[in-house]
Amino acid sequence: MLWELGGEEGSQQLWWPFTQHQGYHDHEKNMKQKRPTVIDGAKGDYFSILEDKDGTRGSDGTRKELVRKFHFDACASWWTQGMGHGETTLSLAAAAAAGKFGHVIFPDVVHEPAKALADRLIHSKSGPGRGWASRVFFTDDGSTAMEVAIKMGMKKFLHDLELKGTKLDETVTKLTVCAQRDCYHGDTLGVMDVAEPSVFNKGQHPWYEPKGLFLDYPTMSYMDGSIGISPPSCCPASDNPIMFESIGEILDIRKRLSSDHLYDHYSKVIEQEWDTYESESDRLIGSVIIEPILLGAGGMKFIDPLWQRALMDVSCTRSVPVIFDEVASGMYRLGVSSCREILGANPDIAAYAKLLTGGLVPMSVTLATDDVFRTFLGDSKAEALLHGHSYTAHTVGCVSSIHALDTYAELLENHHDSSNKVETTSQVIPKFVVDAYFDQQEVAALSNLPFVQQSMSLGTVLAITLEPDEKGSGYAANGKSVPVVRNLLKNGVYARPLGNVVYIMVSPLTKKEECSRLCSLLKDSVLTL
Repeated sequence: MLWELGGEEGSQQLWWPFTQHQGYHDHEKNMKQKRPTVIDGAKGDYFSILEDKDGTRGSDGTRKELVRKFHFDACASWWTQGMGHGETTLSLAAAAAAGKFGHVIFPDVVHEPAKALADRLIHSKSGPGRGWASRVFFTDDGSTAMEVAIKMGMKKFLHDLELKGTKLDETVTKLTVCAQRDCYHGDTLGVMDVAEPSVFNKGQHPWYEPKGLFLDYPTMSYMDGSIGISPPSCCPASDNPIMFESIGEILDIRKRLSSDHLYDHYSKVIEQEWDTYESESDRLIGSVIIEPILLGAGGMKFIDPLWQRALMDVSCTRSVPVIFDEVASGMYRLGVSSCREILGANPDIAAYAKLLTGGLVPMSVTLATDDVFRTFLGDSKAEALLHGHSYTAHTVGCVSSIHALDTYAELLENHHDSSNKVETTSQVIPKFVVDAYFDQQEVAALSNLPFVQQSMSLGTVLAITLEPDEKGSGYAANGKSVPVVRNLLKNGVYARPLGNVVYIMVSPLTKKEECSRLCSLLKDSVLTL
C-alpha cells in the first residue's frame, strides 16, 4: 500500500514529468524536503489526497498519522478531464470494449468502435469535423497528432506546387511553418522545432532547431475591470488596449470583418512579416499552425479571434494549408466542439486529444479534408502516409471517446434553444463559450485585485496573470503564483501555476455554482499576497 512507504513515497523509483527532482528525499534536510502529493483515488472533480494530520513527520521522514482530504482538480489533470474522475458509465463502456476486443491491429482493418467514432467526429452535429473533414487518422497523443498534421500539411503544399508546375529544390529551399509566438505543440522531436527557444526545448536535446516564422499576436482580457484587446507590438498605439463593451462583441467575427479596421491592419502586418521572412531566408512556409483562441502552455493567453481569422485568410490566398492544434482548446474546453465556430472558417487539418476520451485513456485523432487525403494516393506504398503506432485506434479509446462525445452532445448541444445562445449583432455564440461556467462579472473583478495584471475566462478556463517578479514573466516567474497556489491547496483546490499565471480549469460537466466558489477562493488566495 502506498501509505506504508513511509517518507519515500516513490521518489526513489519514479521520474516525474516536468519536475526538478533535486530536493526530494533529502535525509539531511528532512523537514524541508520536497514531498509529492499522494493521490489515493479520485471521483468527479475531486482528488482523494492523503496528508500528514498535523503537517509533520517523524525524524526519519516517516508519516505519523494520515488523514484523507478532498481537493478540487483545478488543472483538470493536465486538461484531460471531461466526464469527471471514476465516472461509472464511461468505465463500464471501456471495460466492455476491453473484454470484447482487447487490442486488435488496425491497418487494413475495420472495427465498429473506430468506424462509429469517425462518423461522430466528421458527421454528427457535435463533431469538430462536421462540414469540412472527410478522414480521421488515429494517433496516440496530442504531440503525435500534430506530427501527423504537419506531415499532411507539408505534403499537401508540395502537391499543390507541383500541380502548378513548380518543383521545389529542397537542397536550396527548406519548407517550414508559420505559427504563433509562445506556441507549444508537444514534446516529440518534430513539433519541438515548431516553437521559439524556451524552457520547454532549449537545452532539452541537441537536435532542437526552431523552424518557423513565429508571429506576435493580440490578446483579449479584462484589465482594471473592463474587457479589451492588447495589440501586439507591431500595431499602432500598441501600448493602449482597445476596449470593448463585452466579450460577445469581441467574438462577433462576422460584424468585425466588415466594420473593424483591425482586420485590415492584421492582414497587412501578417503579409509583410511573411514576405520578409521568406525573402530574407532560404525558407518557404508550407503550413500555418494555429492554436485557436487559447494558448495553453504558452501562458493561458486568449488570442483575438479576428487576428487568427486574418491569418487563416492570408494563408488561403497563398494556398498554404491551415492546421488547427485543438488538443487543448477543442472538444468543448472553450464551450464549442471546435473553435471554427467562433472563427467562422474551416481548417484543412486539425488535431484533437485530451477531452476526446472523457479523460480516461490516451488517444488522439487528426482530421483532414478530402483534398489533403488525396495527396497521399498513388501507385506505390511509399506515397501513402506511413505513420502509426502499435495501439492505433485501440478499441478502449474509441469506445471511451464515443461515450464522452455523446455525453457532451446531450448536455451541451441544443442549437434550437435560444436560452443557450449569446446574441450578438450578427453572430450567435453558444452560451457555453461565455457564461455557462464562470460568471463574467466575477472574472472581471479579479482584474481589479492587487498584483493582478489581467484576468480572462472562456468556456471551462479561468486565468489570471500576476505582476512579474524579479524573474520577469513566463514559465520560471512564479514568485507570486506559487503562494497563491499553496493557499488554494490549503482551501481544498489542487492547482498548478504556469509561471506568473494561475488558472482554474473545470470539466464541461462542472456546475456553475462550483465555478463561482472556485473563483471566490482564487480571489481570497490572491488577497493573501
